[in-house]
Amino acid sequence: MTFRGDDATDATPKFDFLFRRANGRAVTVGIGDGGNELGFGSIRAAVKTAIGASATGDPDRIALVTEVDYILPAVVSNWGGDALLAAFAIILKDESPLHLPDREAVLLKRARDMGMIDGISGYVEATADGLGLAVHRSMMQLLATLAQAVIRGT
Repeated sequence: MTFRGDDATDATPKFDFLFRRANGRAVTVGIGDGGNELGFGSIRAAVKTAIGASATGDPDRIALVTEVDYILPAVVSNWGGDALLAAFAIILKDESPLHLPDREAVLLKRARDMGMIDGISGYVEATADGLGLAVHRSMMQLLATLAQAVIRGT
């Protein structure tokens, strides 16, 4: 289900069973920006309240039920994942996990070329959550710069 309440079942990979089967054998993390992402079932009541207040769709259909050990909310889901990679880089004292701006450009352009639709704009374009490539590249640069400064001690 998209945040607007559109059924995306056919276009969405089915990973939730992996999270349910983890059952204490692995740490699970849900990263999201709208409450309709895997793992936000852990705070389903709060998500339903927030969705109801925003009037974007039916809260019962949008708020997912799969729970996780940890939730990482972010303004843009992708950025939450990228921030997690930056944290791993810092912990490991290794810059290789960083998601750099050039890689972001390649991925967004490839997504566009494959016909993927931006969930906010509704268009096939090299954007994510309605934000252009320059914004995403800037966020990747910010995360990389911060992580590199910590790793290098500068």
